[in-house]
Amino acid sequence: MKGASLISMVLLPVLSVNAVYTWPSEYDQLEEILYLQQGFIHFGLKDGVTPCDFSSLGGGRQSAAEWIRTAYRDMATHDIETGLGGLDGSIAFELGRAENPASSADLLAMSVVVASMACGGPIIPFRGGRVDAMKAGVSGVPEPDQDLATHTAIFAKQEFNTAEMITMVACGHALGGVHGVDFSLITGDGSAENFPKFDSTYDTFDNPIVTEYLGKNSTNPLVIGRNDTFNSDKRIFGYIRVRTTNRNADDVTVSLQYRDRKNNTSTTTIPTIRERYLLGQSYGFSSEIYTWCKFSTVLDATTGISSFDVILNTVGAADEIITHNGGGFPVSDAILYQPAQSCQPQVSVNGHDLQDIFLNYELVEFSNE
Repeated sequence: MKGASLISMVLLPVLSVNAVYTWPSEYDQLEEILYLQQGFIHFGLKDGVTPCDFSSLGGGRQSAAEWIRTAYRDMATHDIETGLGGLDGSIAFELGRAENPASSADLLAMSVVVASMACGGPIIPFRGGRVDAMKAGVSGVPEPDQDLATHTAIFAKQEFNTAEMITMVACGHALGGVHGVDFSLITGDGSAENFPKFDSTYDTFDNPIVTEYLGKNSTNPLVIGRNDTFNSDKRIFGYIRVRTTNRNADDVTVSLQYRDRKNNTSTTTIPTIRERYLLGQSYGFSSEIYTWCKFSTVLDATTGISSFDVILNTVGAADEIITHNGGGFPVSDAILYQPAQSCQPQVSVNGHDLQDIFLNYELVEFSNE
């Protein structure tokens, strides 16, 4: 979460949700990690997959491909008959299995969303709320040396029909390739640098993995491998043929009207100032723009503050007051003393020593469609 005195203003549309959003929410941090990708304030999750063929671990690796397939490997424990398993983070307990040679990534579901967008793929709607597992799930990831009937049964157990199985494999193998160090029987070379790709556009989320297969010019090591036992993509693809409020930030000013501890609305409005560094803006994947404003004010300590509304003034339009579903944005006036920013000058007035004390609120933040 951010430090105090920051207001985030969403200038472009955001995904709609079924329930009315109320701040603060347990999903605020997930939303910020997903949408604040660059600019004045950002979490930089996409840095790990930008450019699409990048890996901080060096040659022979591609983080975007690993993020997508790691999420599937975690989800593969789902059993439609028992209702157990699924995307629950249990892969953290399953890393010793041969079926899971890749390392786990934080926020597995979001890593798929970010990897897809970073590589030119579709924008995938995201919703948080998954519960982490406390132990390893059952085995469920298909192995390349299993026959088609076994693969079909495994995917059916995960609630995928045949067409969906083909789609999952094609999308899951749209990026990256096969690591020689993990699958030397497939690649014929067990070195870490050996990394044969699934298709000619391994760093773009697109469909040549299928079109090249249909055109009989595939380079996919799971299609043209010397040992046909491991050509799992060839068996799966061969089973069936695959056919596929804007606002200008410069025109907006922001101010606050607040309520005291007794919920009385103050007649005094608090102006804000737009941050200047990097234009005070953060950016997301889909042209979202977030403009950050700050405020500083002196409040009457005897009446304090309990909540505030936000006033948006747009040039050429009536003021818009955001009341946060009628309840205002709650804020505690409990004071946080910051000794590192405070000092005691060597002066006194009327026998009293002066002190410059820096106080701060924990968080002030809102988002508006």
